[in-house]
Amino acid sequence: MRSCLDGSKPNGTSVAVVIRKVSGFVERQQAGVFMREVAFRWHQCEPPSLPDLVFIALAGTTIVGTVALDFADDTTPFSLEKIYEFNRAETPFPFDRIRMAQYGRWMSTKPNVAAPLFYAATLYAIGLKKMLGWFELKEPIVQHMRSFGFNPVPIPSARLMPERIARKEESAYYTTDPPPTLYMVPLEHIRRALHDQVAELVRKNFCHINLGAG
Repeated sequence: MRSCLDGSKPNGTSVAVVIRKVSGFVERQQAGVFMREVAFRWHQCEPPSLPDLVFIALAGTTIVGTVALDFADDTTPFSLEKIYEFNRAETPFPFDRIRMAQYGRWMSTKPNVAAPLFYAATLYAIGLKKMLGWFELKEPIVQHMRSFGFNPVPIPSARLMPERIARKEESAYYTTDPPPTLYMVPLEHIRRALHDQVAELVRKNFCHINLGAG
């Protein structure tokens, strides 16, 4: 079976969707517009500021999906740490920023795009020696992830601090039911769960993943 990370397109044939990192200022702006449109459609809110690392799914020249990654270290916390209180001694997996990746802006408007997008971001994070993903999720997205075969585990002590949300435009996401909370899952669990289904999409020329682009 063809590798889903092969840098060349299969036998010169076209693929429906190309997944890669955002490239350049204009494309980054376009990704931001896509995220705002989807956020308003689903949650009637403005999404948070765009992180440094964004992956896009392109159907031709049209963005049909996004996912973003954030990283942190001992001196610079994750953005989610600023708006949630939780006991780091009681997280389901060890809380070690250096080994973690924060996911966000997982959005798609085309069927079968969500899984390869998430898979691409996960492989990228694993390539950076990250071991654990963490997320802010509402229950429908938790169920969506579980349908893909991996199981986000909640942080039981997590408590949202609404007064710390910087922009009022984001608040509708937090005030509409169901409320979000924090979850964790090992990256290797995600990789294993998604590998075969993404490889099948690649084999059928539905998608092409290029982690070197951007």
